[in-house]
Amino acid sequence: MVLATPQSISHQIDRQQASIDDRPCFICASGRSGSTHLRLMLDCHPQIACSEEIDFMTHLISNTGEFPQLDRYYQWLETNRIFQGRNLRIDRTLSYPELVNSFLEQKRDRKPILCAVSHFHFDRLLQLWPQARFIHMVRDGRDVAYSCIREKGWSGNPWLATERWMEAERLWDKIRDRIPNERKLEITYEELVCQPVQTLDRICQFLGVSYHPAMMTYHQTSTYGLPDPRYVGLWQHQFNKRQIQLAEARISEMLVARGYTLSGLRRLKVDAKMQLQLKIQDRLSRIRIRIQRYGLPLMVLDWLSRRLPLPNFQKRVKFRMNRIDVSLLK
Repeated sequence: MVLATPQSISHQIDRQQASIDDRPCFICASGRSGSTHLRLMLDCHPQIACSEEIDFMTHLISNTGEFPQLDRYYQWLETNRIFQGRNLRIDRTLSYPELVNSFLEQKRDRKPILCAVSHFHFDRLLQLWPQARFIHMVRDGRDVAYSCIREKGWSGNPWLATERWMEAERLWDKIRDRIPNERKLEITYEELVCQPVQTLDRICQFLGVSYHPAMMTYHQTSTYGLPDPRYVGLWQHQFNKRQIQLAEARISEMLVARGYTLSGLRRLKVDAKMQLQLKIQDRLSRIRIRIQRYGLPLMVLDWLSRRLPLPNFQKRVKFRMNRIDVSLLK
């Protein structure tokens, strides 16, 4: 963690720049919905700075809207992998809202428009930035479930793999009507992949700038390739019949409400007994994947660290796990 005083923060933006836009725009989407692709595209625009996930700014805000105690927040950030990977400075003279706003500003790179990605707690963003703008990005929940299982190992079956998508979509439904029309835009992953230039042009108009060809050069400076329509509808080829039924048994109504067509397969009834079996299978699958990633000894240490009141031990274990996570992302 890097500490700084107001005088020593060299990244502060000159507020006398006439073109500065103080209304950040947040890309709200579930994980595995294409938000990173969109972030990279926007960040290549000469007038747009787009930050990675900023959920560490809202995670500790309570469900009743209370901000965390700053000392607790500083301590929590010490082991937060996402925050630690950003090289952000902490100014301890700031209030909580001022502090998290300073984290955003540090990624502005002197560009007039500031964006960031959020996967959780969209509603809490309005508490911190009441005038914020929002881009809601949705992807077919069955493709999200496939990615969560096969690409990330976050879930063990489609029934449980739809949870992240469901939570994100329900939260957007909750706040949509609280945001004026001129401050929200809804797009789909499928539009971005199949019609990237047209979709980016819509987004640029929403943000008040013109489309720039540089937005389609992000692949030159990242590991992400150009938009590929083959990633649309993966579930149709990669899931078997039962897996499709499990996903649709849980999210069919939400899929239809968002314009997606169902498979036409018979609706599967998932009773309490089957749900328990799916939860056990999911849990065992995630444990197996975590052992493969971290090794059994570190998994045992992690289990102990979460049950023993030993802060330094907890930090050491968390740091070791974070290093493995970072190495796998490279």
